Amino acid sequence: MNEFIRLKPLCLIIISGLHVDYLSNSKINNLKALIDNYPFLTLSSSEKNIDKFYNSYVELGSGNPINEDNRTSLAQVISDAGLSQLHLADTESYAYITYFLNNRNKLRHNKEIWFKNSLSKFDFRLDSTNTTHNKLTKKLIKEINRQYYDFIVINYNNLLLSSNKIKALNNLDKKIKDVVDTILSFNGAVLITSNSGLIKSNNRVPLFLISKAWKNKSFINYDCRKKINKQIVNGDISQISPTILKILGLSKPRGMKTNSLI
Repeated sequence: MNEFIRLKPLCLIIISGLHVDYLSNSKINNLKALIDNYPFLTLSSSEKNIDKFYNSYVELGSGNPINEDNRTSLAQVISDAGLSQLHLADTESYAYITYFLNNRNKLRHNKEIWFKNSLSKFDFRLDSTNTTHNKLTKKLIKEINRQYYDFIVINYNNLLLSSNKIKALNNLDKKIKDVVDTILSFNGAVLITSNSGLIKSNNRVPLFLISKAWKNKSFINYDCRKKINKQIVNGDISQISPTILKILGLSKPRGMKTNSLI
């Protein structure tokens, strides 16, 4: 499928703790507009990922359920193909988006950059959660405008750190619009998802698939008129890595057992 090949940049946005039901909030207008105009899926995340949070990032980055013994990682496949990548996070989630997403690999791959946003003393006097994620977003947009990276992954943990999750999601909704608009201006693609919804027996997360080539299309039999909280589960988070490889036009390695969602 040519529409999946070499969309640059491809950006994966991970919103830690985002359950799909949060999207029913009436104030997140930008995310709802994306659901209306682009393919949208609901994925499951294992209940085990709630108690051992880091496992969800291993599944996201390895393309396998956590009980599969392998050293495959999305980052390694991208690097082996000669493509460039950037991983961004704040201090609290930096290990998740680097070490664990890379399937417990402590070393960076070739053409792989890790960026950690740390708070200054002045930031602690402000709303530190919102401040650090504003800085992360500005850094992300700056790097997108450089038109260097083939793949970018950023982690937002607003929902984990804030006592008011709806307010945190509303603030994040505005940041995501700026990121999406910037990437679409370069004819890139954006995937928005979560590692875990943090609700046992109902651990469902969203997956947005956004690019100009995919507007008003569907990769599955999804009726956009359904209520978000009644959406059927289309797959699980371990399938995100093979999906990204397919979008990048790269072959899935033998050790990656799950299949692409598209």
